Amino acid sequence: MDKLTAEEFTRAEGLQDWRVVGGQACTVFRTGDFATGLRLVDEIGRLAEAADHHPDLNLRYPVLEVRLVTHSASSLTDKDVTLARQISAAAEGLGVAGDPDGLGYFGYAYYAANRERLNAVAVQDGPDAPAVAPSPETIADKSYKPLSRPLYLFVKNSAARRPEVKRFLTYYLDNISTLAVKGGYDPPTADDVRADREALAAATGEGAAPASTPAATEPAEAH
Repeated sequence: MDKLTAEEFTRAEGLQDWRVVGGQACTVFRTGDFATGLRLVDEIGRLAEAADHHPDLNLRYPVLEVRLVTHSASSLTDKDVTLARQISAAAEGLGVAGDPDGLGYFGYAYYAANRERLNAVAVQDGPDAPAVAPSPETIADKSYKPLSRPLYLFVKNSAARRPEVKRFLTYYLDNISTLAVKGGYDPPTADDVRADREALAAATGEGAAPASTPAATEPAEAH
């Protein structure tokens, strides 16, 4: 079983649906709906069992992300070429188009918990910008963009004035740094929390009324 470089894999015929990322063959199939995605997963499962070679699958509406690598060789091999071709043929038989340049992403908390088997991708915010990798530091200073973003807890002004809601939001802001870390997220900065407290005070009538409904920010995350 010969190991293949990324270039050798890419040059093989019948792999137009695939790209090599982080040493793995990857693609995204635009299934269009969940039922079609399940049918494609079933077909891939049948092929994988027959080949005794099993890809990583991530089924989400409306896409199926597929990653291939020969774990016993810690590399791409001919087994990956063969199975990739079979998977593409199965997708075509179901009328599903491959999108090798499609981007799959998830929260930084998931990456942090699985960093031993995942490769984080550095991104550029424009053709001349430096490539920036995700980390607690680049999330906090917002340099990991455009994929880094804060999560929001949106609150109507009228709801924020209810005593029980105000108590919850106050507790939330008092403990967000601890709660965020426990959840695996990067906590908001001190300036973010200060702005949230001011927005809450304005919404509850303890400060100047905001121009629009305020939002208290949750911990930032990177995708």
